[in-house]
Amino acid sequence: THGGGFYQQDSDSPRLRPNTTPLVLAAHRNNFHIVQLLLQRGASIHPPHDYFCDCIECSNMRVFDSVKYSKSRLNTFQAMASPAFMSLSSDDPILTAFQLSHQLAQLADIEKEYKVRLKLINHLT
Repeated sequence: THGGGFYQQDSDSPRLRPNTTPLVLAAHRNNFHIVQLLLQRGASIHPPHDYFCDCIECSNMRVFDSVKYSKSRLNTFQAMASPAFMSLSSDDPILTAFQLSHQLAQLADIEKEYKVRLKLINHLT
């Protein structure tokens, strides 16, 4: 372990993606208690920008590292598809699940990586 503060990573530990927040990790693990705690404290998951977004950040990510861009988006959508996250953050989790499924179906035509995730979401709904 390198010397330093609380956030210092062990050199042997896996690297987290830059947009991986505690809420995203808790949602990936479908941990209702941690998701609830984080939501109560104001944490949120910001949906990815539209795939064709022309903002500087999205444009740069698509041009310079399209695989990382897709993985980052998938990581976020996977967290948003968590039953724990949907049930605790939405007034109508069933409607949210169908809307997310529809959105992923559209994205599956653009980004092939979404086809696997779409199957997982459709299994939940």
